[in-house]
Amino acid sequence: MVNDSTPEFLTLYYIPLSPHSILELNDVRCVSNSNGISLYLRRDKVDKKSEEAMFVSTDRVRLAGIVRFEVLNEKFIVICGVLEMSNGNGFTGR
Repeated sequence: MVNDSTPEFLTLYYIPLSPHSILELNDVRCVSNSNGISLYLRRDKVDKKSEEAMFVSTDRVRLAGIVRFEVLNEKFIVICGVLEMSNGNGFTGR
């Protein structure tokens, strides 16, 4: 539900899952033994009718390899997943 309690900011974390993963934030490479990088996502638009909120960032993130991501509202995970480079067209179906 989108309402006045929808947060102004969320925090996005990228965590490398392999020593071969590469992470860069605004052209600065994250060292391979770090816990990853984080950035803020600012609430940009709220549509109460469709119950959608859009969060944006002007930071530039580059990655290669396998990276976990987590989006948090304070201490609570809103969404998480794994990003992995694909050698194909992005489809894994048969």
